[in-house]
Amino acid sequence: MANPLQQAAVRRKVIYLGVIIGLFTVSLFWRGKIPVPLSTRNATAAKAQAATILGQADRLELRELDQGDANLGTSVAQVSMVGLRGPVTTILWKTTIEKQKRGEYHEFEQLSRLVTLLQPHFIDPWLFQSWNTSYNVSVENDKLGDTFYYIARGIELLAEGDRINSKSYRAPDGVVYALGSPELRHEAGFFYQNKFGVSDKVSTLRSLMQLACIPPAERDPRTFKRDGRIDPDKFRKFCEKNPQLVRRLRAKLNCDRPEEVVQFLEDNVKIPTRYKPDGTLAADIDQFPILPPQYREAEQDEYHPLSPTDDTFDAFHAARAWFGYAIRVIPPPKKDANGEVIPWTAPTLTVEDRYKYRMPRKPAYIIFRQSAPRAQTYLAERLDKEGWFDDKSGWSPDARANPNNLWFKRSPVDPDVTLTTPASSKIEWQRAFAMWKAHGELNGLLLSDTRRANLQSLARRVPADAGYQDLTDPQLAALGLSRDEFTAKKALTFYDQNRQITNFAYFYAAANAEQNDRTVEARKLLWRAEEERQNAENAAAVRDYVAALAAWREVLTAHPDFHHPGRDERAGQSDRTEEETYEFEVNLIRLLKEEPSTVLRAKQTVAATQVLFPGLADVIDADVLQTLAEDEAVARVAALDPRVKQRAAVVAEQKATAALPGAHAATFALVGSAGGSVDQKRTDAILAALKAGLRAGVRPEAEREVLNKDFDWLKAYTSEARDIPWVSEGTKQTVRTRLGLVRQKAPPPEATPPPQPGG
Repeated sequence: MANPLQQAAVRRKVIYLGVIIGLFTVSLFWRGKIPVPLSTRNATAAKAQAATILGQADRLELRELDQGDANLGTSVAQVSMVGLRGPVTTILWKTTIEKQKRGEYHEFEQLSRLVTLLQPHFIDPWLFQSWNTSYNVSVENDKLGDTFYYIARGIELLAEGDRINSKSYRAPDGVVYALGSPELRHEAGFFYQNKFGVSDKVSTLRSLMQLACIPPAERDPRTFKRDGRIDPDKFRKFCEKNPQLVRRLRAKLNCDRPEEVVQFLEDNVKIPTRYKPDGTLAADIDQFPILPPQYREAEQDEYHPLSPTDDTFDAFHAARAWFGYAIRVIPPPKKDANGEVIPWTAPTLTVEDRYKYRMPRKPAYIIFRQSAPRAQTYLAERLDKEGWFDDKSGWSPDARANPNNLWFKRSPVDPDVTLTTPASSKIEWQRAFAMWKAHGELNGLLLSDTRRANLQSLARRVPADAGYQDLTDPQLAALGLSRDEFTAKKALTFYDQNRQITNFAYFYAAANAEQNDRTVEARKLLWRAEEERQNAENAAAVRDYVAALAAWREVLTAHPDFHHPGRDERAGQSDRTEEETYEFEVNLIRLLKEEPSTVLRAKQTVAATQVLFPGLADVIDADVLQTLAEDEAVARVAALDPRVKQRAAVVAEQKATAALPGAHAATFALVGSAGGSVDQKRTDAILAALKAGLRAGVRPEAEREVLNKDFDWLKAYTSEARDIPWVSEGTKQTVRTRLGLVRQKAPPPEATPPPQPGG
């Protein structure tokens, strides 16, 4: 028989086991795994089941299947951890970083995916690992094809995280709302925009993205070769179907010969693409570039590019689509009692709003909402930079080409083959303006003068600093103010603040100006002038630069908000247009400095200076040439102003009329000495020809005379009032510094140390 101590130990063990079994059984009822036995009626059973943890999870839609696309592998891995998921995830995270440091990127990719899948509904791992893959790992690879691969993997990771964390919420009123993570969607758009739009090696990465959209059979390098040579017909067909790609390969990546273009295709056969290995289109979630689901709301359809099936698709299309997709889950702008949008900061979500919306953590709410139109502006700018301006724009690969690098011609005398594309900056600028306008109206960034005056009238009694405070109703009552007055004051404060931090006024004005036909014409002239300058066709380049800058000045005059947006108190500050204008002028000045007439004038000026100041001539030689070229540049552009032209025509007519009698007498004396005879009809013809010749001969002199006498201010200012310069001196200095045109001052000579005593 056991002693009392052993009996007590057995009793304790039985009691502990009973308590454990009891608590475990109660937990099963409490968790809802087993129906509560005391609930015999249906209503009671339903109520009891709803009170359990599982019932509350169902009601609040917190179960795994409610969080988004279910992943069987993830669920199995989580269950198999048996409570060790946290430590395992920590170890895996550390191991992933070590693999990255060692350059073992294949293992790194597998582990990073495992880290995210072990905690699929925690957003930060998705954000970090995707950024780490697209930004850190991608740049560690020497081959740009590998860089492209890891950028794509990072974006695909964001898309997968969005699918897993996109779900439907049922509000208390029964309405179902589709929600997801705004951060994951926005980051996907930002990665497209940043890595394929404005980062280093952007030309190559952009070309690789276009390759990803081409069916493998159409870009298979083997199909372009016949008997060891490039098949001209197949190569031409490829170029006609992908003009933007081949133009970029030649202009940016120096693929001068067809063999080099085909070699680029051969070097990048295996890249992330939209197609399966057999050439068929992959499922939407397995494609790259990967796009968000198609929108259902008609007002957002303009954000989605549908399917990237042709040469017009761009990374900015994908960025715009993801930005628009992110906007769907954030709260709309604030509205007043009348249902009109009112300028405001980020809205505060109520309990009911949490079923409908999600607030992004970054960037600022108003910046978050303008990402889609900003991507559209980038797209239009990209087409401008690559020379696709309108439906008449084209590219001739063999124009100005070395005879040894002809693509389509059999000989230099054959006609050029011109490639065209449906894409154009004019169309995209029109879309950009429509998007910026809609964005301004939907977010309170475009207030009519009447609307703004009404708000100012309503807020006139509110103190100036109250717009930055949050006053309660008792505090407002103590100040003798109503809630409507205070709201109007805050709206005006946020109106100015939102326009400044987003620079909305400039983007809106720029899109409006760039869609104009005159702006497109000026851009095309500038593009042609730059091509002529690069090909040493200096005389033609000077002529086109002068004409382009004259057209550009007309644009600036017609769109003052585009030229100087900072002059409006409601506008943002931007010197971008001024800097761009001066860069155009700098290109013209460089050409004029090489023009013989300018060089001769500079030498004459320096020679005259040398007579008066013999030691100064060598010092000012370069400065004189620069000054004369700058003055000549602005003078030639100003001389094309319609007002100068009109006045110069009158002066030229006067000069020609005054000189006509003398020219008439000399001409008829010459005819008479030659034994000729003239009748009245012939006399009139000779006089008309004389006058036309005289008029043409004095026209340049008349233009300069009129310009220097009556319109000298046109060289530097937009109006005779002289308060708005074409380019401010501060902007000129900024551009000169950026372009390395500022002469560095010589360091002062070292001072000679004084002699030491006793030396």
